Amino acid sequence: MNPTDLRLPAALEAALGHVKATASSVAERVAQGLSTQAQSSVRAGERELLLSTQIELRRKINAFQFSFSKALTDKVQQEVAPRSASRRTPAATDWQSLTLVEDHEFDDRMVSDRIGQQIAHACEWELREVAAYMGRVFAIGGPEK
Repeated sequence: MNPTDLRLPAALEAALGHVKATASSVAERVAQGLSTQAQSSVRAGERELLLSTQIELRRKINAFQFSFSKALTDKVQQEVAPRSASRRTPAATDWQSLTLVEDHEFDDRMVSDRIGQQIAHACEWELREVAAYMGRVFAIGGPEK
């Protein structure tokens, strides 16, 4: 049996389905959030950047969902697969194949970091509200009694 043919238990398949659905939902919500931020933006440059980011995200959302789904499934199958007793032998290093990070990879990483920061800033007051609520529930963070 091939490692790629490995069937996962039903509970694990269901959990993977929930994770994949959540990732798809989050991608949609991020695209909607970018649209909302673009509409409320005062500066034209920022608005244009947000709209172009939203369009690019919507254009590549299917590729993201497919890549995420495949990578998650492969990683879970790799973790669930029985371990081989034999040790891998290191292959000869091809020094010509080693390169520095490409510019487009750096730019992609920077854009994704900015989107992450925008999401974190947008959720900041909700997180504070939850923290305050949980502090009241567990009676922490208040005056000493």
